[in-house]
Amino acid sequence: MRITLIILSIITAILGIIFTVLPLGTIALLPIGLTLIFVLILKFKFAKGQNPIVSNILLGIAVVCLIAVVAKGFLSEEEVVEDTQYEQRLEESQEEAVEELEEIESELEGLEEDIEIEEELDSIN
Repeated sequence: MRITLIILSIITAILGIIFTVLPLGTIALLPIGLTLIFVLILKFKFAKGQNPIVSNILLGIAVVCLIAVVAKGFLSEEEVVEDTQYEQRLEESQEEAVEELEEIESELEGLEEDIEIEEELDSIN
């Protein structure tokens, strides 16, 4: 049981480190919390006559990751900035699309007139 808890705490500590480094917000608190739970169980239940170096290292890693995640959550500012260049490009592309449609429409009208003229010529002949 002790080895299982050590392995689980190592795995969750690694996941906590990965989630702390990646921009995943506060989702890193889940593996960090699990690491803390596993390490505390190791320290209090299996501490008698055992070398607590592994549990102390894992506890330190979990605390550092916890502080980093909480600090990143409070210190990082997430603001939405309006992209005026994108809106301008969007308006220009819409104007170009309207112009292209008008050109195609005028070409179709010209073709319809040509077809009508040909039909009239065929009816005369």
